[in-house]
Amino acid sequence: MPVKSNTLSSLSDVMKALSVLGREIRALIEEEQKSQEIRQIKSKMDEIHAIDWRGSEFADFCSQILVISQFVKHILRLTIVGSLEFFDISDNLAKLPRFAEKLSKFKRIFDPRAPHWGTLISKGVEVEDTVTLFYEIFLSAYDKRARDTLGTFYTPPPVVDFIVKSVNFLLSNRFGKPGGLMESGLYVLDPASGTNVFLSRALRYYLKQAHSPSSSNPEFPKRFLQNYETHEIQPAAYVLGVLNVLLLLSSTWGDELDNAIPWISKIEDSLEQFGKESHETCRIGVKKETTLVLWGNPPYKMDAKTESPILAKAMELYQDPVRFEKSLRVLSDYYVKFLRYAHERVSRAGRGIVALVLNSSYIDGPVHRGLRASLIQDFSDIYVLNLHGAIQPPEITPPGLIDENVFDIKTGVSILILVKDKVPTPPCQEIHYWDCWGTQDEKFVFLAENDLDSVQWRTLPMNSWGIAYNQFSLAGLPAPLIDRYARGISIRNIFKKMVMGVTTGKDNILVACTQETLIQQIRNGQALPSPEEISEARIKGVIIPYNYRPLDFRYVYYVQGVVNRDRREVMKYLEGKERIPGNVAIVTERFIRAAKTPHWNFIYATEIVPDKSCISNQDNSHVYPLFFGSIKDRQDNIRKEVVAFLSKEYGAGITSLQVFHYILALLSTPKFQTAFSPLLGLDYPVILFPREGNLFLKMAELGSQVKNAIILSEEVNTSFFHTIDAAHPMEYRISEVRYDPKEHRFLYDSSEYVEIPQIVWDWFIGYFQPVEHYFSDRIGQILTREEITHVNRVIHNLHNLIQTCQELDATYEHVRDFLDCHTLLTTIIRSEYDRIHHLPVPGMMLGAAEIARIRKSLYLPDEQILKDAIEKQTDEKK
Repeated sequence: MPVKSNTLSSLSDVMKALSVLGREIRALIEEEQKSQEIRQIKSKMDEIHAIDWRGSEFADFCSQILVISQFVKHILRLTIVGSLEFFDISDNLAKLPRFAEKLSKFKRIFDPRAPHWGTLISKGVEVEDTVTLFYEIFLSAYDKRARDTLGTFYTPPPVVDFIVKSVNFLLSNRFGKPGGLMESGLYVLDPASGTNVFLSRALRYYLKQAHSPSSSNPEFPKRFLQNYETHEIQPAAYVLGVLNVLLLLSSTWGDELDNAIPWISKIEDSLEQFGKESHETCRIGVKKETTLVLWGNPPYKMDAKTESPILAKAMELYQDPVRFEKSLRVLSDYYVKFLRYAHERVSRAGRGIVALVLNSSYIDGPVHRGLRASLIQDFSDIYVLNLHGAIQPPEITPPGLIDENVFDIKTGVSILILVKDKVPTPPCQEIHYWDCWGTQDEKFVFLAENDLDSVQWRTLPMNSWGIAYNQFSLAGLPAPLIDRYARGISIRNIFKKMVMGVTTGKDNILVACTQETLIQQIRNGQALPSPEEISEARIKGVIIPYNYRPLDFRYVYYVQGVVNRDRREVMKYLEGKERIPGNVAIVTERFIRAAKTPHWNFIYATEIVPDKSCISNQDNSHVYPLFFGSIKDRQDNIRKEVVAFLSKEYGAGITSLQVFHYILALLSTPKFQTAFSPLLGLDYPVILFPREGNLFLKMAELGSQVKNAIILSEEVNTSFFHTIDAAHPMEYRISEVRYDPKEHRFLYDSSEYVEIPQIVWDWFIGYFQPVEHYFSDRIGQILTREEITHVNRVIHNLHNLIQTCQELDATYEHVRDFLDCHTLLTTIIRSEYDRIHHLPVPGMMLGAAEIARIRKSLYLPDEQILKDAIEKQTDEKK
């Protein structure tokens, strides 16, 4: 049904109408593809752009290009002549009777008098930026999936201008090119050019620097543009990019430019073409006088599959150091592959600059350690301008600031500039880093007013250990602190087995505070595989206690195939018939995105199966049991090498239980948390052991008390529940959550309260205040007698925990130095080789280089890494 003109009252209405019209035209072109007019259009496009059309791609391309050209003609009122003639296909289509009606609709949709066009056409905004923004909004309505999949997002001019100015500065001051971007001997490549915003902004900057040359000198832009090459995979975006630059050129030189595109422009997938010897641009940088600049805003999209075999091999540089990770999925993101592409291209060239707008996850992602390490090794200078703006995962914004994204996306964004100006290039000695917080407009002002030279960068020191961690978050930390932390050993290495907490995928059905409620939820939610299983006896048989949040114990319907991820391979040691008596597990985090306290405090213990969000609903909880095996064949989960190492160092027999208690104690010590907080949240926590054996034993003893407090081992007869009015019947209904710090009372009803010391109320375990969260999650509910008893125990034991933590602080003050666990890690790695491969020849062990490489990760690789290293050594011996 055609859209009536009076309904086009907003830009949204216009885009919907255009998307409908565009799809109708696309269908017509597919039907008329054998007509002479359509073949002429295709022939012309093939001649100019050498596009390899696939399937219905040409019809889709024509539809999009037609919409854009009509926008240019009717709204921007630009005449498409001369070198721009290839862009307008309306004359050819008008010759076909079936298109006449469709083309006439454009005049009605593109009514320049409509006020909503003012949202796109702003005073002072360049034509090419307006066209690009229009295209992005149109494509979102026309084919949102294609827009999101291929990353077609408008890059704001201030972001591009910052990069252009910064690259110009580096060329002038570091590469011996006083004229910067105006100099010869450059090769500037945009491998994912989109609508050519980088090229058009660079050209504008060039014209501004050259003081607007006379229009009688059309050779002027050609000398500038002959150094440029752009690649784009989407035909419509590619041709729009050509249009943008030609519009800019024609606005200065009119028709004096010929029809040839005055720069190298290719419709191709850079990642797919990379490494082909016949591909001309792969030889960029062979000449010593050439400086390669590779810039752009590559798409951000997980699980990118397109790549050449050579690039797949090149990606191993980022992947090998983290092969033992359970998932390398984040390294398959398009932006990571484009970064690796740029990294390799500049390495081949020998010198150059990489300047990219990237998803900021590479800054602190644990699985990006290999990426960061290789950048440090291959580039002399690294500049990271973190523009933040992340919604998922959320970031902690500095107090009093609003933070917005420079794009309208949920992931954070950053500008990464890499410099390779010497041959051979020495490893980077320090990273230049800056946080840019604020509203979108405030960030645009910052970018417009600054370049690489004027930003007040903070410097982050490098060291041999630090490349395994997020160096970009270590600003202001003293090097001695980092070195002390490097003496320890990852908790991941100390325990043989670990696993993430359970993910049900249906908490609202499979988790409840009481068994009766859970049974009802299961029946109502149809979570069971078959109706026959819906019986109280059957259901109760698979309902187990569940550590849902800190000190908040509930029940879960724990059935394989119903629960999303049951982690049974380790959880079986904590539940059901296979539960090992006396077993307890440490729960901690690997990587902290956000925290509510000023220091790291993500440490907990549990005797029952925990949820993956047990101590943080922003990150995944990791579980390290004390024992594994079976009831009859109980085995210590602490590695025997750790116990032997400490026994030797302390001159006394140390048990695995003492090690377990010590780890719990150390990570619960507030002063340790505060001192190493920025480091503890970057990866698996590192455990430091004191040189003094007596301090180890004292902290292990206190760790036992920490465990007892957290698992609520002490019963309590005193009730913390009171009533203000003695005549008021106590129902224990949670109507509100309000804490009175003067009276030290939590009021859950107008006349009833719980007497809670403020230090207990304010105490955090990970992301949660246990007492506050317990009540907040039960608003509107009536507490059972069991829950009231539980709350009394929680308050009492939390008070004990806080007192124990104060004793830990007093003990920790006497620690003067820590043991160096380098030899311990080496022993573990060698032992792991023997265990997996049963090597009969003692000499076939890890060499120093392999040990050093693995140590950078601070926890053990999986069997494949070990196997690869052995095969390598065997080949070398042969």
